Amino acid sequence: MLPGVIVIGAMKCATTSLHYYLDLHPDIAMAPEKELHFFVAERNWSRGLAWYEGQFAGGAALHGESSTSYSRFPEYAGVPARMHSVVPGARLIYIVRDPIERIVSHYVHEYAAGREQRSLPEALADLEKNPYLDTSRYGLQLEQYLEFYPRERILVLTAEDLRARRRETIRRAYRFLGVGDRVHDPRFALLKHRSRDKRRLRPAGAKLAWMTETAFARRLRPAVRRSAWRMLSYPFSSRVETPALEPDLRRRLEDALGSDAERFERLTGAAWPARGR
Repeated sequence: MLPGVIVIGAMKCATTSLHYYLDLHPDIAMAPEKELHFFVAERNWSRGLAWYEGQFAGGAALHGESSTSYSRFPEYAGVPARMHSVVPGARLIYIVRDPIERIVSHYVHEYAAGREQRSLPEALADLEKNPYLDTSRYGLQLEQYLEFYPRERILVLTAEDLRARRRETIRRAYRFLGVGDRVHDPRFALLKHRSRDKRRLRPAGAKLAWMTETAFARRLRPAVRRSAWRMLSYPFSSRVETPALEPDLRRRLEDALGSDAERFERLTGAAWPARGR
């Protein structure tokens, strides 16, 4: 049992919400564990196809998964080739947002997780081979997939549309996947994992991280495990404030992303998410 739809990213572009909305359709079953990272050699590729198939169950017409690591080239290379070798007929959804806002949100995510210790200007001081910047090179990321998948099998959405025109955007995704688009659910009103809700563990809280990997914790459903972890860790964490982006740094980022904006528009026929701002 293999997926017919894969949300390939981008990171911090409402992929968790999109995964949730797709799963609300009666004909679609998204993997309970978001971020399977199967096609990333450095993550779960070595677990093998049997492990991957085991992530999908039930009698839905269409199964799917979402992993933002699938559009983080060159940090993770070779993903489209591995994907095509396993699911050549899959349909892919790539959701993007204002690329500079995405960079800031990406930074907040890494800082909250304790993987980033630098300030935002320090993290963006060198833009050469910078993973924050490269993940926002949407044209570059799409080009990797177009070597293996025809353009008509890749749907590009924006987080801005998902926020402002949610029903229309979700219906567009349903039509792309060939399932009925007249589904409406009051849970479409929910928007998940906003950066403004991010919290960073204090040292005492970081010592509790092992509890998420115990045999008991792994037996819990992913949503239950996440909720339990949030309640447990909340007293040992502090809210992360989104840093302001200085005008000079913003201009540097805009200049660095300029050629990719043209590449994205050429590949999709759609305006770059930040164009006209």
